[in-house]
This record gives sequence, C-alpha cells and structure tokens, in this order.
Amino acid sequence: MRIAKNLSEIPCYILKRLNDNFDYSLTIDNGFKFVLKSNYLTNTVWHVTQEYHRHNFWEICLVIRGNSLQRFPYSQPIKMGRGSVCILRPDDVHCVSPLQEKEPRDLESSAYLHRDIYIPLEKMQRLCNAIKENLYSDLSASELPLFFSLSKSETHRLESLLNSYAGRNEDFDYMHSVIVTHILCAALEHQTYNTTEYPDWLNKLLVNLNRENFMTMSIPDIIETVGYTQSYICRQFKKYTQKTLTDYIHFRKCSYSTTLLSNFDIPISQIAHRLNFADQSAYTRLFKQFYHITPNKWRKQLLED
Repeated sequence: MRIAKNLSEIPCYILKRLNDNFDYSLTIDNGFKFVLKSNYLTNTVWHVTQEYHRHNFWEICLVIRGNSLQRFPYSQPIKMGRGSVCILRPDDVHCVSPLQEKEPRDLESSAYLHRDIYIPLEKMQRLCNAIKENLYSDLSASELPLFFSLSKSETHRLESLLNSYAGRNEDFDYMHSVIVTHILCAALEHQTYNTTEYPDWLNKLLVNLNRENFMTMSIPDIIETVGYTQSYICRQFKKYTQKTLTDYIHFRKCSYSTTLLSNFDIPISQIAHRLNFADQSAYTRLFKQFYHITPNKWRKQLLED
C-alpha cells in the first residue's frame, strides 16, 4: 500500500500499459481509497471531494452505488446516481464530490462507488469509428462531456461485464474493447449529444486541435493544413460546432493550460508564451472568460489544496 497526497502521484505509465496485469492500490490521506485492478479499470470509493484534475486519455465513469456530483470549473455540477455514465475527454478539468460532506462517523453512509475505465486516444478513436462515423468528433467537440443514465437492467449487465473483466488474468485488451464498445453503443441509443455528420476535414481538424503543437499554430497556418479558404473553413466550423474557430482554439488552449499551471516551476508568463498568446494579460483575460478565475488564483487554489 502506497500513501499519496494527491491524484498526480498515481503513476501515469501504469495507465498507459495495455497488456500488463497489475494490482495497484493506494490510500490518500484525506479519506478515500483508490484501487486499480487489472488494466484500465478502477474501483473507487469516495467520501470527500477530489481535487480538480485532468487526464491525457479518455475516461468513462459509471456510478454503481450512492450519489455524487461531477464538477467542472466552468459550469454547474451535474448530479450522478446509480447507473449514471459520464464520458470524459482528454484535458477535461473535473473533480467528483459527494452530495454533502460528512463527519468521519458518517463516512459509510456518505460513500459512493464508481467504476472508471481509461481509454488511450488512439484506441478510443478506433472503437468510435467502428461504431459510427464521426462519433469520435461528436464526443470531442461538445461543450461538456457526455452524460446519460442507464436503466436498472443495463446497469446490472454492465456491472457484470466490469466484474468479469476485473477478475480475468488474460484477454485484457479484448474485454476492455467489449466494455467500451458496449458503453458507446448505449450512448448512441440514448442520443444525448449532437450527432451532426461532420465533413472529413473537420473531423481531422478537431482531433488535431487537441494537440499542443497544433493548437498553438497561427490561424493562417492551421487553415493551410486543411486545404480550403479561410472564409469557407471559418463559416463551416461555426455551422457545425456553433463556435468560431478562434473561440474554439482559445478554449482548447486555456483548458490545456490548466495542466501546465499544476507545474509550479513554470511561470505563468512562460505558459502564455508557450501557448502562443499575445502576452500574459491576453492569456489571463481569456482564462477568466472560460473559468471565471485568473490563472494565478487557479494556481493558488492548487497550493491551498
């Protein structure tokens, strides 16, 4: 058992290794237990609020017991109960909390259980493409992560699949694909997101804009990679995503910057320069527009936690 002070101490390389069998446990000293079983699957019991954090992979969260709140710094929290599913994209800044903090003697009654599944970017894209064209882009481009609720029978069936997966000593990749595909098909059935058919060039552009080396390019350079005129691309981008290309790039850069802010050795001015903002003031203004807080205050909150 390893003692850790926050989620950043969970070794990310473990989450990236698909074919290894491991059983990794840690207890965080403010009241919750984190257990990582087999590969890409967690069984997590929470009593208190997480710290805000983000991942460089996709995460599917299924609530098995109790109620919780999925929180984002730029929107109202979303209540999740048994059978609730959330599909989080890479770079989504979020945390989970109980509906109400409890005293230590009430921890058992306030605990909620959720199962988390981690999916690398390339695998998520491959599975989405096998199910429905543009599914990956639909999930990536929406303003918020996808939320939906399963029926009692669907929840029981998925929980049985997850339990079977956690107990296996072989065929991890296959079982992992089966479970993720099952959830993505359920998402399609619930139709809780925009299913607009994007052109191929827009699909590729949205995927590329998740990468630092691409989101920091100038608009003319980005336009050049697509191969159409700037007026056409900007018009079509707004038509399909309801956002201007410039606004979307600003949002992606500010979202990505939250990870850089967690590295206290990087000055905020350097983050602004690295992400190709005009200056630190421009970065601060846009960050506050999306998160209602300055980068400096965001970093101070991380230190206080």
